[in-house]
Amino acid sequence: MEWALLVFFFAGPMANGDDQAAAVVSGFNTAALCETAKTQVLRLPSGFKDARAVCVRVK
Repeated sequence: MEWALLVFFFAGPMANGDDQAAAVVSGFNTAALCETAKTQVLRLPSGFKDARAVCVRVK
């Protein structure tokens, strides 16, 4: 099986704009590896930015 991490970054409620971005990181061999990456990615936003992420099986 192969897993992909879907990430959505967006401006939080206190931000001045409504910027957003999405990214797909594929190639994880296990769900556990994907979840580890997800945890690290969700630590990135700071200040007025926020993020959501989910691991999905692609194969």
